[in-house]
Amino acid sequence: MLDLMTLGLSMGAQEDLEKMREESGVSTVIQEDQAQNTATPAPVAAVANLLEGIESAASSAVAALMPSASVSESIASIAQAPTFDLSLPTAAKKS
Repeated sequence: MLDLMTLGLSMGAQEDLEKMREESGVSTVIQEDQAQNTATPAPVAAVANLLEGIESAASSAVAALMPSASVSESIASIAQAPTFDLSLPTAAKKS
């Protein structure tokens, strides 16, 4: 989920930067530099691996904090809810 959000934000930021570059007239120089720097998959893969590691660590931490089903069942069997007699009293019989 984090990867999708990051991808969406970076794509939006990239579009905004390209528009600003076109307006300022700097786009031609930067496009030549980008053509030379597009073949850098190693840093991208490293960042992807880092984000996957952070995501798995976060999910492990959340899983450790959440009780499992067996723990919940054992607590439910030990703890008993109070019971109340809500029946109406009956009239006393006259002898």
